[in-house]
Amino acid sequence: MFINAVRTRAGRLCRVAVAVALLFLTSAVCAGPAIATVIGRLPVNTALPTLSITPADAPGIVPADELRTTPGSWTNSPVVYLYQWYDCDSSGNNCQAIAGADAQSYTVQASDVGYTIRAGVVAWNAYGFGSAFSAPTSVIVGAGSNWG
Repeated sequence: MFINAVRTRAGRLCRVAVAVALLFLTSAVCAGPAIATVIGRLPVNTALPTLSITPADAPGIVPADELRTTPGSWTNSPVVYLYQWYDCDSSGNNCQAIAGADAQSYTVQASDVGYTIRAGVVAWNAYGFGSAFSAPTSVIVGAGSNWG
């Protein structure tokens, strides 16, 4: 469980316990340390996650290539990083989570052809979480289509 700050419907700031694996709200406790102290210690991204590709010498990204992300750089000492990969439009927007793609690496699938891919990273510490996204890849091309 981790602690995150939220505001109740009545406008009162509370500490909230959040289950990491499920990211579901499990309980609210409106007592404890000052909320400003909690918010001041949340992870803050200072450098976006970056992607690498294997094999690196190919002229484009095709199915079966492996993408890997770094967590990026963060303040306030995150202790856990969670990952999620996204299919996005050709501009890197309108992203949809790829089901089951929640590891630090992702193998490109035939279903990704025509999309760009981004990695999302959530950094957790004892006070809560912050999130950041990588820049999008180039548009994924069909196998063999980048060999001219």
